[in-house]
Amino acid sequence: MVSGSEFKITSISEFDEIAKREEIFFWHFIAEENQQMPTTIKPIYGEKNPETNILLEYQKMFGIKIYESYTKDSYDFLINQGFKSRFLYTVKNTWLPEFLGFKKGLLIDATHLFRKCYCPSGILEVIRNTDPKTFELVLGVEKENLE
Repeated sequence: MVSGSEFKITSISEFDEIAKREEIFFWHFIAEENQQMPTTIKPIYGEKNPETNILLEYQKMFGIKIYESYTKDSYDFLINQGFKSRFLYTVKNTWLPEFLGFKKGLLIDATHLFRKCYCPSGILEVIRNTDPKTFELVLGVEKENLE
């Protein structure tokens, strides 16, 4: 989450406190620092080109809160949310990224868990399904017209 002008990794141990404070929020679970993923979705944490980061663009566009943690540090939390280990790491033991949407502390939508791509359109779908009112207000598109 943003702390001043800098984005920091949020420990998953802060989830309960955040869930009490925020009605709707999103959590981006990222691969290890030195692990490059073949995807257009880059973590906000450590971003060197913020003007090209799609998550920062969505955060500004929709006025949403996005937290980030490492997948490896959040394994137990994600398993408790219903994830299978195959959605969290590969057979080559590399950690996978994931994007989740929460409302009142309850998981509403996620990319891999609910069979969406971990890509800009998959993340937009998670945002839309988690916070349809904001999505409609910003884009002027009703949820039913997108399906």
